[in-house]
Amino acid sequence: MTTPDINFRNIRKHRSSQNDGFEELTRQLVLAEPPENYSSIENRGPGADGGVEILVKFPDDRVWGWQSKYFPDSFGASEVAQLKKSFSAALVNFPKLERYFVAVPRNFSGHAEGDNNTQTKKWHHFKKWCGVEAAKVGRSVSIELWDESYFVSRLQRNDAIYTGMRLYWFDQKALEIKWFEDHLAKSFDYIGKRYRPDDHVEVRIANTIRVLRRDGSFKKRVLDVLQDLCDAINILHEISKKHDDIDPLKEHCASLSKLLEEFSGALAGCDHGDLYARLLSEILRKVAAIRDQNPSYRILIDAQYEQTREIDLETGKTKSKYAYSDGVRSKISDLRSKIGDAGSEFSSEEIKLLQQPTLLVEGDAGVGKSHLLANEVETHIKNGNPALLIPARILDRGDRPEQDLLHYLDIGDLRFETFLAALHSAALVSDSPVLFIIDGINESLFAGGWEAGLPSLITQTKKFNRIALCVSIRSSYRKLCIRAELDIPQISHHGFRGHLGEAAKEYLDRNEIERPSAPIFGLNEILYNPLFLSTAVDFMKATGQVSFPRGWDSIATLISFWLCAVEQSLVRKGFGRISLDDGKIPQIMKKLASEMAAAGSDYVVYELAYKICEEVVDLALPAKESERLLPRLIDEGLLLDFPFKDSDTGKRVSFGFQKFSDYFIADAIIRDCKTPAALAKELKNDGRYGYLFSDKHFYAFTGPRIALLALTPTRLGQELPLIEEKFFERVYISVEEFVSSLSWRQGEDISEETVNLLERLRQRKGRKEQPIGDSEWFDLLLKMAPLSDCLINASYLKKELASVPLGERDAKWSVYLVGKTETYDDDWSVVQQLIDWAWVAPKSEIEAEKIHLVAIALTLMTSTVDRKLRDCATKALASLLVKFPEEISILIDEFADWDDSYVRERVLAAASAGVLYCDDIGVLKAAALAVDRMVFQKVPVERHAWTRRYAQIIVNHAAFNKVGIDDELISRSAPPYSSESISDWPTLEQIATHHESGRSIFRSVVGFISTPFDGKAPFMAGDFGRYTMGGIDNNFSAVVRGDQPPLSGKEEIELFCGKVAALGPCAQDAYAVLTRLSELQKKVGPRLSLSYETANFKFGRITESFSPNYTEFDRSGVSEEANFLTPHPALLAELKLQPRDGWSKFFVTADGDPAFSDNPASLAGTAIIRRDLIEKFAGFHNLKVVWRVWVEKDGGLGTNHLDAQHKQFARSDFIGFFFEEGGKWQGKLIPFRS
Repeated sequence: MTTPDINFRNIRKHRSSQNDGFEELTRQLVLAEPPENYSSIENRGPGADGGVEILVKFPDDRVWGWQSKYFPDSFGASEVAQLKKSFSAALVNFPKLERYFVAVPRNFSGHAEGDNNTQTKKWHHFKKWCGVEAAKVGRSVSIELWDESYFVSRLQRNDAIYTGMRLYWFDQKALEIKWFEDHLAKSFDYIGKRYRPDDHVEVRIANTIRVLRRDGSFKKRVLDVLQDLCDAINILHEISKKHDDIDPLKEHCASLSKLLEEFSGALAGCDHGDLYARLLSEILRKVAAIRDQNPSYRILIDAQYEQTREIDLETGKTKSKYAYSDGVRSKISDLRSKIGDAGSEFSSEEIKLLQQPTLLVEGDAGVGKSHLLANEVETHIKNGNPALLIPARILDRGDRPEQDLLHYLDIGDLRFETFLAALHSAALVSDSPVLFIIDGINESLFAGGWEAGLPSLITQTKKFNRIALCVSIRSSYRKLCIRAELDIPQISHHGFRGHLGEAAKEYLDRNEIERPSAPIFGLNEILYNPLFLSTAVDFMKATGQVSFPRGWDSIATLISFWLCAVEQSLVRKGFGRISLDDGKIPQIMKKLASEMAAAGSDYVVYELAYKICEEVVDLALPAKESERLLPRLIDEGLLLDFPFKDSDTGKRVSFGFQKFSDYFIADAIIRDCKTPAALAKELKNDGRYGYLFSDKHFYAFTGPRIALLALTPTRLGQELPLIEEKFFERVYISVEEFVSSLSWRQGEDISEETVNLLERLRQRKGRKEQPIGDSEWFDLLLKMAPLSDCLINASYLKKELASVPLGERDAKWSVYLVGKTETYDDDWSVVQQLIDWAWVAPKSEIEAEKIHLVAIALTLMTSTVDRKLRDCATKALASLLVKFPEEISILIDEFADWDDSYVRERVLAAASAGVLYCDDIGVLKAAALAVDRMVFQKVPVERHAWTRRYAQIIVNHAAFNKVGIDDELISRSAPPYSSESISDWPTLEQIATHHESGRSIFRSVVGFISTPFDGKAPFMAGDFGRYTMGGIDNNFSAVVRGDQPPLSGKEEIELFCGKVAALGPCAQDAYAVLTRLSELQKKVGPRLSLSYETANFKFGRITESFSPNYTEFDRSGVSEEANFLTPHPALLAELKLQPRDGWSKFFVTADGDPAFSDNPASLAGTAIIRRDLIEKFAGFHNLKVVWRVWVEKDGGLGTNHLDAQHKQFARSDFIGFFFEEGGKWQGKLIPFRS
């Protein structure tokens, strides 16, 4: 690209018009050298009626105007007439017009003297005419000409701003949108899979990039601040007008209102597109400071909580009340919200960025910096604006990046300053800044040079006020590349921190790749890494796979997969220096690892890594540094580069993931030693690898030691601690590290020797504490749980737990499980990972043994007292059994005689879910026979009511599907059962002494009693009564039955009504009446439904527990049939409803729409189901859905999810299934909200 000739017939079009192009060039010349002391420059644009297109204003109201006319060929009567029309309009519209400039792209021909009517003479006649017209209105306007000579003289100046204009306006192809699009595509090829538009997810810091490029969302944010300020002003005016006594606040309202009006007025007048918006930045900074620094604001906010104290005349007690009314306090709260929103809309770095358009984006490797910036550049260009994305890897020297950058853009013959000026012109044309991004300055060959190069680049771009510069850097390179004193706005990109697991699952689902066929513990930082995932998914798609390889149960198999995926990725991208299955990449990894192992380090200098790569490739060097293998392996994430001042390039190289590094280094050591004896020798203090176990470097080499412990038995056939007699005594081996090494291994690598050694360590004497604590021990066993053909797995865990009494088991195992559903960022417990995997396990062929092992582990988890974990484990187990129903009967038999009745009940709960979704006759029959053996054949029969109920559901479903079970089995499964009744119940007084020592169990089973115990019944039932027994039926009473049964609820109500009637008309207030009837509180049921106008209430209740509890049903006027409940199992199965996921409390239909929620927390005591679904179900079974409203008075306590207010009536909806029998409809109402 060379400097073009100035030919106005070839001027670039703007808005598809050369006339508009010439006008824009004129405007840019005005902007390049504006008049002294001007106040503003206004671009009125084409078609303006005022007679000028560019208007320069001065503080004393004088104006200068420019009128550009694209007359490249002629200047005759028509052209002069156009000029006269424009001048006449300007004379009328601008009374203070002082100078009038006419710009034309030609030099006038001929002389001003003589008889010929030359173009020059016509111009002079026009000037005289203008003078006469101005004199008519008592004015004088100077008429000046910008002709071709003037334009050429400006554009030929030895000044970058003019050479840039010349390049832009007279080279038709330079810097057009197509040019920017082509170079963006070129950059996409360099950054590869770092940018995938289809996988884009919005992140918060993208808004900061949009501040830099001044897009529409930025402008909307400014307008939002302005609106918040205006709303705050209106609120202040409303507060001042309140009738309350607010005199102390009026002064502060006025002061704050005046300040906000100043801010809003200034904000409305700001130029949002200005890249150096100092005024806008200052206003937003002051708005943000209001909350901390403005005294009037603080006084108003404090007034919201100000209270006064006064004496209650009736009681004589001192009471407090708010100083201002609820209305005033509400307005102050609104004020606080509006000013808070206005002040927090822009971060401090964004406010700084508004007047300093240079941004540094930093973050760790693989978090998505390149993706973020590439997306913003692509969007900017799609909107018709100029933008560049430059991969810094093509810039060898950070201290002198300009020439490499120009060569990359194929304009190496230009001066860099000229290029920047041409970008500036392109930005002026688009009315949007140039977004100029250099991505990954740490990837330059000599990255340390950026310490000097970046300040120089910033200085050069600052000369052009339409260029927004952004650079990104890996965080670890900051000290190497960025001067400490460099003061520029900066932000950090944390990627999906805290959400990696969910993002990874969504990514796999979007690409239709099944999750791994078994959980892989301890490798989340690899499996969930975006770079690893994208490479793995590309590899699977390219090789026709739809799921991760089966048998992924160790880091070795993961590494093998990863190397193949990287090789495939490079070949697919056309990198011709390697080929599929040529073994070069594994060879490079081994050579690098050998160098690291020999040096006692986890890195090598960049130059050595470069040399090893080229020696293995053994081909001629490519011309460009970026086309060599080492940068490509770094790009794929297989290797990482880090800053290192002792290297010529300022870099060192390590493996991409720490666990890969540990594995390769341990592998190199074993390859070098070859035999157990040689390994033992070299690991001692005087050996070549003695540094691994030396006290000096002990903590630095934890990872390689764990890898060595894992690989030694696989490669050499012996556990590392046993490779030499008394090796333990010569080399200290951490028990914790040995335990950690087990989860690195494949199941077949766990030998009898391993188990014996592990159990000796678990029980080893001689220390105050066991070397392997309970938490570490159970973590290990759960990590090993899914491994089939392994001596340590879920079966081993079950055997371990079965060997201890139930009480001791609960004290260790159940307590260990408490809190394991908590997630900290991306640190998921092994318990949670097992549950999550079971919930989303792919419905593909997974070996039955692995499914069985996971099912055992999940079942054992249900014994915990942690309700959330217990429920999640049950749901995950149910999900597993729905997908793999062959496991149902096997699991039932596995736990048929387990000594924890709650675990047995959970097994059958999950099994019933699996059965209801199964239509395989063989599976259903096997399940029915299994529950018969587990529950109904036992003498006495299983005592746990819910266990019997789930077992009966399984048998009934099998019988309904005609699987061929005999009638005797069906009869055994139906009540009544032969279990013995419990006759010896302890009294509350007897067990109250255990209230403190067993608080958790006591409150769950018995309930909550007063401390100290006052002899009264629990004031609130425990979970067992409220949920377990309440789910079966609610006709339980604490009254000991005598010869006659206790009064029914209906009889109690009738008795109560009679006593209310006896009070007569003196009872004016229902609440007072109920208070006087305290003797009835213990006897009457929890809810009344009556109409008694004498007592002045229609509905009421006499207890203080007002919200309806779950399964508490109104039965007034309907059948007392106790067993007619919402048929949840049938409902869920028939309508094909399933929980959304392993952690959800609501069910969805097949299309994912919400359908059913059982007792959600937001509506306590209420079941929710979609009306269309419940009516559909009722229609299938000849049932009639009845709707009824229950109105209750709660004494203003604010129950039933409404605000507290005395005498307030709340409403709850109830749904009922009514069935026809003997010509009458019978049924029961169930709590319900639509």
